[in-house]
Amino acid sequence: NEYKSYLRTIVDQMSLNRLILFASRRALSTATKFNSSNVPVLQTELFINNEFVPAQSGKRLEVINPSSGSIVCDVAEADSTDVDIAVAAANKAFEYGSVWRTMDASERGRLMYKLADALER
Repeated sequence: NEYKSYLRTIVDQMSLNRLILFASRRALSTATKFNSSNVPVLQTELFINNEFVPAQSGKRLEVINPSSGSIVCDVAEADSTDVDIAVAAANKAFEYGSVWRTMDASERGRLMYKLADALER
């Protein structure tokens, strides 16, 4: 039972990694297909533990449109402190008895696809 749980965690993490890779490839492939001046910027903070939060350091990073060199927006710049907070939140999500851990795998998959769809917009 512990082994099955361990395998399920690995599969979940692999699925999440594939989702992130897919989303980043999709974003790169569409980056030159739109005029960034027409795209509204909805959030510029870090998304950690299911909420948007500023970087602990307060640092910001300019996002540059590679086709024009113009500044699209500035976003929160994560550093090692922010990464540690995000990793702790992710580990907590996988603890025994957590909502994510007790959720049916097909429901987790549905939510991950929903996230991928949102990233594509």
